[in-house]
Amino acid sequence: MASNQLAQLQLLSNASANTTGSEFKASLGRGFTFYIEASGTPNATVKIQAKTPKGNWVDIDVQTVTSTDPIIIQDGDGQYIALRGLLLNYSSGTFDVTATLTC
Repeated sequence: MASNQLAQLQLLSNASANTTGSEFKASLGRGFTFYIEASGTPNATVKIQAKTPKGNWVDIDVQTVTSTDPIIIQDGDGQYIALRGLLLNYSSGTFDVTATLTC
């Protein structure tokens, strides 16, 4: 009987300007939870995107972040080819976006 392992992907790390995070392959996982954490005086839009089979990027979630309260997005049924994070409309603060998944 195989045991499930929890994996973690850092979609954005210490982002403090408009940026597009690196692409992370995610096709072997499912049951995603996304965490958006900000510090300082945050003011920006955070997007979490998934890649389609034809290579297009689509939004899974979009959050306007103006507080240091962590945001948790659960997607228990999601299974994605690849993921990335984007920071847009940046004004201030530092942002981290993490995805956890079951492999």
